[in-house]
Amino acid sequence: MPTPTDGLQLALVDLLPGAFPLGPLQARRTLPSSSRVGSHRSRFQGRGMEFDEVRLYQAGDDVRLIDWLVTARTGRPHTKLFREEREQPNFLLLDCSPSMFFATQGQLKVRLAACLAAQLAWRALKNQDRVALWFAGARTHHEVAPKEHRPALLQMLGKLVEAYQQELLGLQEEGFISVDPSPLLKLLERFNRVQRPGNVVWLFSDFQQFGEEEWKLCRRLVRHCELRPVCLLDHLEQQMPWRGEVLFQQGATRLTLDWGESREKEFQRQFRAWQQDLQEKFRQLNRPIYWIQTTDERANFQTSISSTASL
Repeated sequence: MPTPTDGLQLALVDLLPGAFPLGPLQARRTLPSSSRVGSHRSRFQGRGMEFDEVRLYQAGDDVRLIDWLVTARTGRPHTKLFREEREQPNFLLLDCSPSMFFATQGQLKVRLAACLAAQLAWRALKNQDRVALWFAGARTHHEVAPKEHRPALLQMLGKLVEAYQQELLGLQEEGFISVDPSPLLKLLERFNRVQRPGNVVWLFSDFQQFGEEEWKLCRRLVRHCELRPVCLLDHLEQQMPWRGEVLFQQGATRLTLDWGESREKEFQRQFRAWQQDLQEKFRQLNRPIYWIQTTDERANFQTSISSTASL
């Protein structure tokens, strides 16, 4: 899509198919367990659409599925097995915490997350998978059962645009407000109550409020679902481009810091420690975490960034 004019506003047109380029997705780790027909191989075996393997004939097997060529070659009866193609529901969870409404370059983290989630949703719909878009912020919360039709997805995206505008207006009028529980915790708690085996769960956040409770909920979630965490980052969160006196201001509050080399080294050290800790947590769950910059104009989910030097 064209580069956003200000990286701030979000409209439905920004969430339509092809509005933000996506790279290839990483290979699927788990097989779907849904009973609905779709375009992915299922873990359920039976007489389906895709040939799977040949094995020795067992009592009760359908004699019509005997592989006579293998039987003749081996001298022992063998039967063919097939796999049905079944859908894999996709849930896209967007953390709309106040910290996500931040960027110094490109576009707001939450705006980029919305654009990415929309394109993943359209891709899932094309694969005949149902899609659900959940989001939670300081002032809004929305969850819906997965749907499989274009009008339903457009309605979800329209709700997201409305919530985005409401959150942005609230921040501009009231400033950053503390929310307890955090929107991220609220999303994970609610989803863990309704999740079903075989779901693909994309989690978009900056993980600034990723504490022990959120970590426990992620551990519980990966027992049955395929979790794909996506972390949104701004360059200023990784290093400061200025030296000398730096003025920070929010409303009437002003703070001046003398930003020298020693302070910058400590700032970068703390960021790397935070990043490595987050990466290690998801590594323990055997899940890669994807790092996306607010300046990225194309998202590649085929490989995750594993080195802080790559950022």
